[in-house]
Amino acid sequence: MSVSGAALTTPFGASGTAIHGLGGCVRVLSDGPDSKQRMATLRQLWARCLQPESCNQEAPVISLGAIPDDGPTFWERTTQQITAELIGQQAGKLLMLHAGGLCNPETGASVVYVAPSRTGKTTLTLSLSGRFGYLSDETIALDEQLHILG
Repeated sequence: MSVSGAALTTPFGASGTAIHGLGGCVRVLSDGPDSKQRMATLRQLWARCLQPESCNQEAPVISLGAIPDDGPTFWERTTQQITAELIGQQAGKLLMLHAGGLCNPETGASVVYVAPSRTGKTTLTLSLSGRFGYLSDETIALDEQLHILG
């Protein structure tokens, strides 16, 4: 998938991209002097979730300009906001697990581990993510057939 092909331009001139996850979609927009750099970073961080052609114009919008930029926590807060929006879209529709997950990049075979907060899901995920594909270290969504939705 081409990350550079994931850009969209809104009528008011802000650059943006569409992020897909948990079976939902959110549009992320940015304007201002550092918008190109922010969007490039966002596209790099969310590269596996970019599918702009299937995100409609009614999808919720998150503006990077509305998130306080105080250095290192900016991208953490951005990720939390995107994830919260995607979870909200699927509330009551999918089985949501407080879990981590990894997959085999070739076969798609996946493992999901469910555990309370602060028990090591993120540590396990980070330890193994160099070898396996990252699904999540926070939320795993399952449909009615128990398929994992990325």
